[in-house]
Amino acid sequence: MRKLIAFLALVTMIVAAGAAHAQEPLTSIVVQAFDESQSSSLLSFPPNDTTPSTLGKFAPGYTVDVSPDSLWLIGYGYAEGSDTLSLYYQAVGSEPVAVQTSGGIIYAGFANQSRYVLYTTVSGSGWSVGTVSVDTGEARSYSVPEGSGQPGQILWFDEVSGLAYVLGVPAGEGSFGALYRIMIPTADSGTNEISPPEAVVSSDIPLSPDHVIVSADGSMAAYLYFDAANPPQNYQQFGPNPLFNAIGLINLNEGTTRQLAAAAAGQGIVAFDWRTANESILYASGAYQNTHYIVTPTWYTVDLAGTVTAGGQAMSDTRQQLGAMKVCDNTLFYVIFVTEFSQGAENLIASLLIGAPLDSSRPPLEVLATKSFTMVRCTIPLAL
Repeated sequence: MRKLIAFLALVTMIVAAGAAHAQEPLTSIVVQAFDESQSSSLLSFPPNDTTPSTLGKFAPGYTVDVSPDSLWLIGYGYAEGSDTLSLYYQAVGSEPVAVQTSGGIIYAGFANQSRYVLYTTVSGSGWSVGTVSVDTGEARSYSVPEGSGQPGQILWFDEVSGLAYVLGVPAGEGSFGALYRIMIPTADSGTNEISPPEAVVSSDIPLSPDHVIVSADGSMAAYLYFDAANPPQNYQQFGPNPLFNAIGLINLNEGTTRQLAAAAAGQGIVAFDWRTANESILYASGAYQNTHYIVTPTWYTVDLAGTVTAGGQAMSDTRQQLGAMKVCDNTLFYVIFVTEFSQGAENLIASLLIGAPLDSSRPPLEVLATKSFTMVRCTIPLAL
């Protein structure tokens, strides 16, 4: 009896510790930094710190993700000498575990609670969604009914409810633009079939990959788009850069959309993200100066009522370009590209990762300076 009581107490402690860990704020930023050979390292930076923890290393050409709790990694790409995409996951510091897939891999990432790997594949017979439990290794694949279009980016997945939002290509169409709601069966549901994905909004909403962000609670999605009624002024086309000048908001429960914020006349919007608690969005906007990029953009915050508040400038050097941004709890992390033009070509000199506290007057901190990196996600700090 004493052993049983002790065992139950231990289980209670483990469950409580796991729940407390899951509720910790996502304060760190993880980046994928590339070397000259295009091999990469996953680096985790806590707020106000320039010394990263290395989570893992990857061969050239691999797309990666890290779980929100910083304990698990995903890599998918072409292994050396192979013409087939491979997918694996691993605990940080451990050996990788291969995931057997059928068809080409479109996307792989982690569920919100970090306990499942989620991926989509496509083949001649249609597309499927696969899940792998990182705790047990159990892998399941769910066939999606025919006529459901093509899969794309999984934006949000709650492993408890099975609810997921997927950005994909509607059947018979040739570009991204549909936001689907799907229910993915849980491991013990006894079925491998998913009901046909339900379009949340009509496919004429101009959604594009990497420019749609679902709120943490899964109730709303914000997206950047181009409003043709406000054409850019003093803009010089250079390459295939997309233009954005407005932020739209989708109520995912009701399927309604509305414009939340817009750039000033002739100006554009370059980056955005939800702030903590999903009550407002932080974004950067400004003017072109006979350039293909927005020069010295200004930070703005817009709440869900559409009230806009201006902040400071992202940078003062007119030769620098603002890249992506992520709000990790109370720190804004953003990318600055340092470039130069030579003989009609634009050359990347350096990429800077900047961390700016949102809850204090401390100045922005240059966290990383290297040739090339991408931000992966905000995470709970890695406990070493």
